[in-house]
Amino acid sequence: MTLALPRLFTTLQVVDANGNASAQLVSFWNSAMTNLQNTVTALQSQITQNQAAQAAATAAQTQANNALTVADAGGSSGAQSGSTTVNGLTIGTVWLDGPQVDLTSVLAGNLSFTVSFIGAQASGSPVGDTGHYRIQQIVGSVETTVFTGNVIITPVITGIIGWLLVITDQSTVGWSGINFPESSTGSVSYRLDFKLDTLTYLVSTATIYARRF
Repeated sequence: MTLALPRLFTTLQVVDANGNASAQLVSFWNSAMTNLQNTVTALQSQITQNQAAQAAATAAQTQANNALTVADAGGSSGAQSGSTTVNGLTIGTVWLDGPQVDLTSVLAGNLSFTVSFIGAQASGSPVGDTGHYRIQQIVGSVETTVFTGNVIITPVITGIIGWLLVITDQSTVGWSGINFPESSTGSVSYRLDFKLDTLTYLVSTATIYARRF
């Protein structure tokens, strides 16, 4: 979206004979402010629509995950699944513990997972900054990294303050739907951790869904 503002010229009369703002200056100012207001309004509307679409997509995924969790709990296949959401995470340049799913009565088999981030806002100039996430498997006091991935900060709209934390691996690696063989049994937890390369970044909501089957 282009912001078009009028330009000042050296011939523009600033005040009239009575010392008041000239008609030329008033016209210039009103035109500039109207264009700015209309552009900001349109951009805010677009940001709101993008946020709503992202929230709707995440809600649909959460609903599907919850349905599968209910089916696992009532089934006899030995599958176990669950999801956890954490709000108000401030991510910096060291690994930060995120949401964790605790599963019980896990059998040796496969692991699948999905992760999501909603309502992100950064400090500084974040566009293009990169970071990482990992899935930690926790059995007793032992933690093992079972998956690592990358993220990049991208603007909701180019040139506008409003940023998203985007998982780059979801399209380039295509891990969604992949099953990871795991031999751990009993009580097993899975945690989503974050780390950025440069900035401090705020993610208002982060979710991990994990399933062992």
